[in-house]
Amino acid sequence: MKVIICPGIHSPELTESFVSSVSALRIETSNGSREAGGAGGAERAGGAGGAGGEENKAYPNSIATNPDIQWLVFPTEKHPPYSPLAVYDWLNKPEILTDELLFIGFSAGVVGGIGAAIALQEKGVNIKAFIAIDGWGVPLWGNFPLYRFSHDYFTHWSSAILGTGKESFYADPPVEHLAMWRSPETCQGWIVSNSNPRWCNINASKTSKVSCSAKDYLQQIIG
Repeated sequence: MKVIICPGIHSPELTESFVSSVSALRIETSNGSREAGGAGGAERAGGAGGAGGEENKAYPNSIATNPDIQWLVFPTEKHPPYSPLAVYDWLNKPEILTDELLFIGFSAGVVGGIGAAIALQEKGVNIKAFIAIDGWGVPLWGNFPLYRFSHDYFTHWSSAILGTGKESFYADPPVEHLAMWRSPETCQGWIVSNSNPRWCNINASKTSKVSCSAKDYLQQIIG
């Protein structure tokens, strides 16, 4: 499987921090669980095998990452993150599309990512899921599992009007917008299961909540 990272408009160091955090596996030891870091196999700009002739930049390898998952980061320093066509063209290569894809978009990257995911699925590509992190104001639709992550309850509630997805997450206590991307392991909050996954669920009695960190929930979805 390939995890497709669609950053927003921000420093690339924030994306490196996000991938390093979420890709780290929890290892059970005699002293209890611990986090082992390093985002093994993640690449920037070139994608798998130097796709598109652009330079690859791999994150530090680590035995503590899942060898069956490759992390590819859309090069926002070269292409606009809000362009579905740019994301689609970057991914539209045989060495990438032969695998199942899971998208994670942040902020403006949600716009480019969701459009590309829909177009690729119509082409026959297997889309495992799309995760939208603080994609405020961006409609979510598609014939694959959708998840929303929000940095506070207001963003969670107001984004639900445009589609909540199968489940959603919001930080509680609230955090800064960029904190969701920079350090998801520090963002505690609630997983909300939605009875109506496409549109705003106004019947609170049909929802359930589970306490979790953003990082832990992301890792659950990725598998």
